[in-house]
Amino acid sequence: MPMRFMSAFRHFLPMIVCAMLAGLLSGASYATDNKRFESSVRIGYVPHLSFKVDNGIASGSLANLMECSSAYFSHVEFVEMPHYSFMEGALDSNVIDIGLNMVKTKSRDKVAEYAFDLYTSRILLVGNGNSRNNQGAGILAVKQGSDIDILLLAKGYQVNTQAYSIDRLIEMYREGLINSFAESEVSIFDALQALDADEVDYDYEVLAEAAGGAYVAKHFLKNNPSVIKDWQQVTSVCAYLAPKIEL
Repeated sequence: MPMRFMSAFRHFLPMIVCAMLAGLLSGASYATDNKRFESSVRIGYVPHLSFKVDNGIASGSLANLMECSSAYFSHVEFVEMPHYSFMEGALDSNVIDIGLNMVKTKSRDKVAEYAFDLYTSRILLVGNGNSRNNQGAGILAVKQGSDIDILLLAKGYQVNTQAYSIDRLIEMYREGLINSFAESEVSIFDALQALDADEVDYDYEVLAEAAGGAYVAKHFLKNNPSVIKDWQQVTSVCAYLAPKIEL
């Protein structure tokens, strides 16, 4: 059963679409019967092909992982964010309580508490053979707000431009505006399938592995000091749901 949401505008942010979780997986093996967080919680997420909400129904290869990760909370309000930099600010400004599917970074550590790793994902360099094998060939792009550019620099690559979202990153590649891009596997899993379906030429290689997890806002943690420990006990079984390409 997919996650279902009811969309509504909230707060004062015109680009944020809020959605209420209408139900969790029936009899989910990863949910707990003994301990649930009963108060309402606002969980931020950034939509892309691997996780998006259309007419109140969540879809994409990350949907099961997102659902599993939120099963501990009885009353969830999912808040759509335009990009991860925006979500970082929302954690700091009391717009959301938790940010899902976020990589640990120094800037985020300043405004929120990294809870734990939800999964481990490979960082892929995607492009045509020439651009991937020749570090000086073509235009290489990454998504804004990630530390993947630091990884690329350490491996001898130069990032030429940044995209404001994962979907825009894929669009730029389709339109020939860039020759290659680097992003976490779980975030572009569905996008790569779409490139395959449209017979768009690409290849990829694994650059490294990185953990993705959740950030908890400091204001929320102050009021609920045990939430990370209790949540992690329930969510530790969710990692296997992360999509993975068979190389």
